[in-house]
Amino acid sequence: MRKAPLAFRMLTSMVRFVFYYIISALLIGCGSTSTEDYLFTRLSAEQTNVSFVNQIDDTPHLNGILYEYLYNGAGVAAEDFNADGLLDLYFVSSLGENQLYLNQGNFQFLNVTKKSGTSGGAGLATGVTVVDINADGLPDIYVCKSGKFTDPRYRKNELFLHMGVDEEGVPTFREAAAEFGLDLMNYSTQATFFDYDLDGDLDMFLINHGIRAYTDAEVLHLKEKYEPLQAEQLYENRAGSFHEVSAQAGLIQNGLSYGLGVAVGDFNNDSWPDVLVSHDYSERDHLYLNSGNRTFKEVLRESTGHTSFYSMGNDIADFNNDGLLDFITLDMAAETNYDIKTSMSGMNPKQFEALTENGFHFQYMYNALQLNRGLVDGVPMFSDVAQIAGVASSDWSWSPLFLDADNDGDKDLLVTNGVVRDFRNNDFLRYKEERFNSFFASVKQRTTETLQKARELTHELVSQMPRRPRPNRIYQNLGGIRFKDSEWLPAELTISNGATYADLDNDGDLDLITNDMNSMAGIYQNNGQAGNFITVKLHGDSLNPEAIGSRVTVRTESGLHQMTELYRARGFQSSVSARLHFGLDTAKAVEVRVRWTDGTYSPWLKTEANQELVIEKHEIAEVEAESPVSWLVNESKLLDDRFEHHENEFDDYERESLLPHRLSQNGPALAVADLNADGLDDIFIGGAHGHSGRLLLQNENGGFESLAENVLEQTKDSEDVSAVFADLDGDADLDLYVVSGGNEFGRGSDALADKIYLQLNGNWTLWEGHLFESESGGVVSPCDYDADGDVDLFIGNYQVPGAYPVSPVSYLLKNNSQGGVLEFEVVSLGELGMVTAASWADFDGDGASDLLVAGEWMSPVIFYNRSGTLTQFTASDLDAYTGWWTAVAVGDFDQDGDQDFVLGNNGLNYKYKASAEAPFEVYFNDFDRNGAGDIVLGFHEEGKVYPVRGRECTSNQIPVVKSRFQNYDAFARATLIDVFEEERLANSLHRKVTTFASMYFENTGGEYLARPLPDMAQISSIRSILPYDLNGDGRQDLIVHGNRYESEVETPRNDANYGMVLLSDSRGAFMAQPADLTGLLSAGNVRHGALVRRPQGLSLLYVQNDGPAQLFRIYDQTRNKNDEAF
Repeated sequence: MRKAPLAFRMLTSMVRFVFYYIISALLIGCGSTSTEDYLFTRLSAEQTNVSFVNQIDDTPHLNGILYEYLYNGAGVAAEDFNADGLLDLYFVSSLGENQLYLNQGNFQFLNVTKKSGTSGGAGLATGVTVVDINADGLPDIYVCKSGKFTDPRYRKNELFLHMGVDEEGVPTFREAAAEFGLDLMNYSTQATFFDYDLDGDLDMFLINHGIRAYTDAEVLHLKEKYEPLQAEQLYENRAGSFHEVSAQAGLIQNGLSYGLGVAVGDFNNDSWPDVLVSHDYSERDHLYLNSGNRTFKEVLRESTGHTSFYSMGNDIADFNNDGLLDFITLDMAAETNYDIKTSMSGMNPKQFEALTENGFHFQYMYNALQLNRGLVDGVPMFSDVAQIAGVASSDWSWSPLFLDADNDGDKDLLVTNGVVRDFRNNDFLRYKEERFNSFFASVKQRTTETLQKARELTHELVSQMPRRPRPNRIYQNLGGIRFKDSEWLPAELTISNGATYADLDNDGDLDLITNDMNSMAGIYQNNGQAGNFITVKLHGDSLNPEAIGSRVTVRTESGLHQMTELYRARGFQSSVSARLHFGLDTAKAVEVRVRWTDGTYSPWLKTEANQELVIEKHEIAEVEAESPVSWLVNESKLLDDRFEHHENEFDDYERESLLPHRLSQNGPALAVADLNADGLDDIFIGGAHGHSGRLLLQNENGGFESLAENVLEQTKDSEDVSAVFADLDGDADLDLYVVSGGNEFGRGSDALADKIYLQLNGNWTLWEGHLFESESGGVVSPCDYDADGDVDLFIGNYQVPGAYPVSPVSYLLKNNSQGGVLEFEVVSLGELGMVTAASWADFDGDGASDLLVAGEWMSPVIFYNRSGTLTQFTASDLDAYTGWWTAVAVGDFDQDGDQDFVLGNNGLNYKYKASAEAPFEVYFNDFDRNGAGDIVLGFHEEGKVYPVRGRECTSNQIPVVKSRFQNYDAFARATLIDVFEEERLANSLHRKVTTFASMYFENTGGEYLARPLPDMAQISSIRSILPYDLNGDGRQDLIVHGNRYESEVETPRNDANYGMVLLSDSRGAFMAQPADLTGLLSAGNVRHGALVRRPQGLSLLYVQNDGPAQLFRIYDQTRNKNDEAF
């Protein structure tokens, strides 16, 4: 049949849209359900005629104890199966008959399952994918199967081949999996179809899963064991017959595979489709980059800092509209204190570290929203921003779907929730173990009778397992990287597994469909009235008529820019329509461009909003590749292993198991100066305990010569955390002061003593004296504060080993040295706090240098310099901001003539939250009265303060807790006062954090106006802040970096920072810049950064804990190569 012209198809689509919108408003609008409070209304079975229920009944032979994945439910698909312009629905039943419902319009559906031949055979069905398997223009249905059956035929996947539409408008199907080689009998979850080799036809990627529990002792063995029935599989389409090519393609196929989510997308913008697989249990998720030669390279550990632990469904989308594909994986992270405490696993740092050291990844029981930051050597780098986005914890979650629910141009996020039985409830697990142990202790030999009794016991126990229905969620995209729980859905308790979205009434907004367990399927009408839209449908080549794998980009005059790729399998076990939906907000016109599956482009097509646009692949446009010039160029390969820091092994948690993070990994120190006056900077990089520091003299070729190796070797027992070059002894050359820190040593230990290395005529010696009692240090900051012509030092000490968060004493070293003879007057500044950062500047404009100090559990403190005497400035505007401050930079950032400052903090992308109204708290006392101090962390929920840590972890440190709270339920209900007693807490050392945000403090003439840095600067800890005018506009910009990898293992580590440039507007506001512009994109546990003069020009150097240094050349030809303006 000849197709109608494009303009005609656009017109008829608009007419159909208007018709259905009017009818829907007349009929559905008259219903009894109020739509005023919710964007979505759940329609009843009486309204829709959809009576599908995925019924799961536990039996002695099949239940959630014998087979946990019984509770995974099944999927749902949306597709116009009878080509009438309305999207139909296909529901998969786990143990019953699948059902096909034809859309009759106005949210009325007709069950045509029997006549269509799509009910499916016996077995346990899981996922569904719609695919035109034979490229005849008719949508087919592929259903996966699994289950613990002795007969493998019950696990045979089914393919329902579309045979056409009969005279009554009913599509008919026949089962044809064997004809295509797809009658697989694995333990399958979901299949996705895409053209992996770009040969024009659709291939298949299949995820499977294991069926038995394994012990910790089996993990490493199973990691190396090939398990074909549960491993990931790739099938190549060869003229309509599918052949497995998993091994040739480089897939990981081991005995730990528990694949629950699969999605396809081009993460590195090379036009080749990549694959994301999310895994339950120990096996890490897999990210396969397509190499373009029929093989994949697995890069997850390289691409991400961490992932979810029990990864469920996933989805891929460009949620922040920056042209790069991001992704999300869901987990089972509870939202409330009670649910967290009753389902929290015990902490085992050694086991956690053993897994990461054996090829697994850093995995945490939270949702992970992975923001694509750009490419390093062709590999995409991701930052998990789930915490700052507000989507990290959504309870027992299954399906994530990105969709623009309100048509504002930003992709929102649907999450389905709930599980029939909570088999992770700690009290139930204890009870189950006790009952089983008692039963098996009474069994003398295995007989048919005892086997039957075991089944009866199991069935009884299942009935006592707690239920856990939960509301589904839609998180509204607020722009950037922020979402909020929208309350767009009724807060109904459901058990929703698979889900899809579709414009069921063709009114221009997306409706929602869920496959619910043990209740009617959910059909949610979108009541939205605002926001324009465009729907795009593609016609591709003959072997791929739906153009699966194509990328569609839309843009409007207002600057709205969106991109979506066409793949059917999304979320969890479900399939979406091939119609791509874009919300346009208020835009009335739009431009659309397609990058087709083969990498060719259509020209930009300008059209009106509010219609379905059909685009055929006929006109191809030339698109020039963009080659932006970055401000920074990575030259880290020029650095050798002398620039690499190696951390020693020390278990902080063995002594203090409730620490929020390790205290022993704050190195290395970094100091930069021109030691020999040749115009090139030389470098000191500190060592960890057992590793000496390196003093490196730069030559005219940019290479480095090692100095003073024997001298530095003498002090390798120390942990170097901060350092500075300065003329300490008054002999006109630069010496080196190094602060010693760490948590391995006791107070007063020689290893904690700071070190002074004196230079005389190029020779270095270690000064043998001691200035004050050794503390675990934090920072050294030099300044001639008394204006007598020499360099004085502020020494900020960080912590008292074994007594976190007790404050050590910090000191001012007043320099009285002359002629090479070192002499300091030591002035105690008292217990300022856990000091980590300090800087000198004239904050009050009197010509004298004042001192700014910040640290952990501290508010910023300013000491005004009054004729050489430091006087602490008391200001409520600073006292209100207690944080975990880690870095400082001072400058006149608003160009008003006075000194402002910026403080780096832990960031807002962290498990712990804090505000003035609900601070994050710590108490220190000997709670178990054993003579050693203990810490307790507390957080706020609904006006009460609860312990952060669970019953298991808390009782490891404070054993009395377990005896006082006999079960997890009791501990979960207990506040901090209930657990540790009000009087005991009142007599404890008590500190609070009111903000974890990194902040800019504007000097307004003696008072300070605090403003948080942009969201992108809050995605991790900031440990280095360098003011520098990077774009040459005369304003002081900020180059920031830092992370915190050393978080305790229940808390996702802070690893999202790859470095960032914040451009200043000269009014105190900063704007985060993308990595493709700045060129700054480097992972690492960065501690310090510095600008370094090199023969080629100015460079940026970062040192990181337990890793190599990073070097970036500043690409700016307008500046002198020996620029001294920094």
